[in-house]
Amino acid sequence: MSITITTHNNIFIRTQIIPDAAADVWFLHGIGESGLSFIEAFESPLAKSFNLYVPDMPGFGASPYPDSHPDQKQTADMMDDVIRSVSGDRPVYLVGHSQGGLVGTWLCQKLGDQVKGYVNVEGNLTSADVVFSGEMARQPTPEACKTHVIQYLQIHAQGESYWRYYASIRFAFPDALLTWARAGLAFTGDTKSGEEYAALPVRKLFVGGIKSRGEKTSEFIKSHKLNFYGFENSGHWPMIDATDVFYNKVLNFITSI
Repeated sequence: MSITITTHNNIFIRTQIIPDAAADVWFLHGIGESGLSFIEAFESPLAKSFNLYVPDMPGFGASPYPDSHPDQKQTADMMDDVIRSVSGDRPVYLVGHSQGGLVGTWLCQKLGDQVKGYVNVEGNLTSADVVFSGEMARQPTPEACKTHVIQYLQIHAQGESYWRYYASIRFAFPDALLTWARAGLAFTGDTKSGEEYAALPVRKLFVGGIKSRGEKTSEFIKSHKLNFYGFENSGHWPMIDATDVFYNKVLNFITSI
C-alpha cells in the first residue's frame, strides 16, 4: 500500500499517484465517516491503473470544520474546487457512499463531461434511506447528536463495519454531524435526491448491500430502471463487508466505459 498525504483548501486527502494513470478516481465518504472507510482502495486492483484520491470531507476525519458550517451541497462546492485544482483536465470517476452520494450527484452536475462514471454506494434515493441520520437530525444540539450516535453504537455495534464507523464518529465534529443530518433530510425529501441521481446523464451504477435495501428504495430502483448491483451478505458498507467483490465491481464498471 502506497499512500501520500496532501491537503487542499484545508481538506485532508489520501492519495496515490502513478505514472500514466488512465484517470483519477475520487472517493466520497458519508456522514460521520472519514476516508478510512475506503482505505482498502489502495490495495485494490484500481491502484494499478488509476490515481486515487480519498478525502476527509470538512468536519470529519482529519479535516477541520469551517465556521461557515457547510452542509452536503456546500461541501460539493468545496470539493468541486478541490477536484478541478488537483485533477485538472484529467478524466474523473466518482465513488460516493451514503450521504456522500448526495455530494457525488452534485459533483456530477458541476463537473459535467469530465466525470466519466459514477458509482453511488448506498446513497440516499428516498426518504426510507434516512432512518439513522433522521434520528440524528431530531437531536436538539450538536453535542446531543454526537452523544446519541456514540451511545447507540456502544450498545448495538457488531462487526467490522460498525466498529470502524464508531471510531470515525468519535473524531467527527458535532456541528458537522447535526448540520449534515438535518440538511440530509431536506435534500433527500420523499424521492428528491433519487430523482436528481436518476436524471444524471453520466454513466452510473448504484450498488448496495442486500441486507440494507428497504422496500421503498427497491421500488424506486426498479421503477426508474437504475443500473443496480446488490452485494449478498452485506449491509450499508459493502466496501468493508465485501471488499474484494466491491472493488472488482467498481473496476469492471469503470473499465467498461
